[in-house]
Amino acid sequence: MTAKWRTELPIVILLVLMFAATFGVSFYSQDRIPIHWNLWGKIDGFSSKWFGLFYVPTTTAGLTLLLWVLPSIDPGRANFGSFARAWQIIRITIIGFLFLLQGVILWAATGHEVKMQILMPLMLGFLFAILGNYLSKLRPNWIVGVRTPWTLSSKLSWTKTHRQASWQMMLMGAAIALIAIFQNVWYASVVIGLSIADLVWLVYYSYLVWRNDPERIPFDKVSPADDSELEDTP
Repeated sequence: MTAKWRTELPIVILLVLMFAATFGVSFYSQDRIPIHWNLWGKIDGFSSKWFGLFYVPTTTAGLTLLLWVLPSIDPGRANFGSFARAWQIIRITIIGFLFLLQGVILWAATGHEVKMQILMPLMLGFLFAILGNYLSKLRPNWIVGVRTPWTLSSKLSWTKTHRQASWQMMLMGAAIALIAIFQNVWYASVVIGLSIADLVWLVYYSYLVWRNDPERIPFDKVSPADDSELEDTP
């Protein structure tokens, strides 16, 4: 139990700091809170004070609980032990990203200027780079990773697809971070387009590897239940 709490402690600390900082800032914040910026860094969305201040912390708390519970109901939960450290770092990275995002919102809520067109690409680039670095360390499961019908029915497809996704996601993180430097809507559009194309390619690549894996699980081996099994019993 002690080891489990030590694992969860960094996330708990981030959550406590997020709520504490938000509560403290609530005494000094404006009544209208900026919550959305366009590609040029201009504020184009506001909300009421309490919703604007607390929607990220409450969402983060819910997401934290979800990420903590999901592995226990995953059919492949036995594999989580083999990538426990990677799973921990992935969760901390996601919560850390939301922690930084809340910091930006709180700064803006007190009337300070926020250069979101610079901050957001840098934060997203960092997020993609860290997550990409740990993708290759994941093992088959139904919760996290590139989960296609082919990666979930072939260990070889899972392994090769995640190795491919790992370096591609890190490169994409670097490309996203460069948006902060180029500040060009065309460059941002190209990066978004490449991200979508990369996702489509990974799905197709997982199929290619599965097709050539002699140990794959053929889909025709998964038979439907007999009609008798589906009938209601008195």
